[in-house]
Amino acid sequence: MKTIKYIILSVFMILAASCKPAAAEEETQYDEAAAVVIGLGIIEGDGTGYNYQKGVTREEAAKIIAYMLLGKETAESLKTATAPFADVAATRWSAGYIAYLKGQGIISGVSDTEFDPTAPVTCAEAAKMLLTAIGY
Repeated sequence: MKTIKYIILSVFMILAASCKPAAAEEETQYDEAAAVVIGLGIIEGDGTGYNYQKGVTREEAAKIIAYMLLGKETAESLKTATAPFADVAATRWSAGYIAYLKGQGIISGVSDTEFDPTAPVTCAEAAKMLLTAIGY
C-alpha cells in the first residue's frame, strides 16, 4: 500500500509541477518524483530526464493516468475504432488512452464533443483525473 501511495503522489507531483513554475527548493522533489515515474515506465522523459517545466498536455496527462492504472504494457495496447471526441481521431497516438479513460469516467472533454488534446492540462483538470482514477 505504501508503494501505491508513493506512485500516486509521484504522479500527482509531476502533474502539479506542470501547472506552475517550480521554486528552486521544489526542484529536487520534482526530480525525485520524475525518477520514480520514469523508473516505473509511467513516463518516458526525453533521454536526459523529464522536463516538468515544459508542462503536460491534456493527452499526455491521459497517457500518464492510463499507465499508472494499467501498467505500461496494457496501456500501450489500448486502441479504439471510434474517435472519442471530434478533435481526437481514432488514429491519433493518444486516442486509446483518452477513449479508455473517458469510458471509465476519469476524463471529460472541454465540451461534449471536444477534448483539446494539445492544450496544457490545468491543475484542476489534473487533480480531477488523478482523484477520479483512484476512486474519489
